[in-house]
Amino acid sequence: MNMRRDEAYEAVMGMVFPESGEEPLVCGESGHGAGHVCIPLAADVAPDEDWFDLGGASAGVRGLPEALGGETVEWVVAWPWSARWVGVGRTGGVRPVLAVLERTTPDLAALPSDATWLDALVAVTGWEATGVRAPEVEWGLLERGLGMRLPQEYKALVETFGPGRFDSFLDLTPPQDLHPSTWPGDGHDRLVWASNEHRDTFYWLMDGPDPERWPVCGEADTGRAVRFDCGPAEVIFRYLVDPDFPFRIPTGFRAQWFDAWGCEE
Repeated sequence: MNMRRDEAYEAVMGMVFPESGEEPLVCGESGHGAGHVCIPLAADVAPDEDWFDLGGASAGVRGLPEALGGETVEWVVAWPWSARWVGVGRTGGVRPVLAVLERTTPDLAALPSDATWLDALVAVTGWEATGVRAPEVEWGLLERGLGMRLPQEYKALVETFGPGRFDSFLDLTPPQDLHPSTWPGDGHDRLVWASNEHRDTFYWLMDGPDPERWPVCGEADTGRAVRFDCGPAEVIFRYLVDPDFPFRIPTGFRAQWFDAWGCEE
């Protein structure tokens, strides 16, 4: 049965969430096999970037196969979601296709001994495989407007990933949204660099003129604050994968990813 948009969305959701993501993907179409499932679409469906929505973010299509079951696929857009890809395109340039595909990320054990925490974050999210480029930022202009310098590690994060969200849960604060503020109660100046809708907030205590010496802190919706002896990249990495980290994503995703907003392939 060829599906309309709402039917296809339900079918995809049944294959990408953690509680259902343990099942192997085996396509039922003739000549296809394991590693993906094609979802038949109505002939009048026009696959484009606005057709399907997984959190409003999409990635490049570099990590997707060039063919399914012997048919060449012209991918239009793809979304990473845990250990799955969701891809939209056309086979033979004509027939619309929506597919859920297995997604793998690099083995962290294969990272060189001198790898940085940013390197580890890129690896664990499979970011390089997306082929997405972050937009350029005019840091000099931004810092003059803020009246301060920004930590180099934050700049590196933004230059690597761009604006977006880790595991569809933690937002990296875009440069244009950085606004120092004084927190009620403690009187400290803070600069939030990541947060989510559940009120997990990560920030720098702007203690002194040197941004490289600003302490990194986190605070949950309970108001409990934690000071970390590390930089933002390590905090995000541990937030995603470390079960002993003081803050944790509540959903047990099998793989990590980054939703890029407004980036180019």
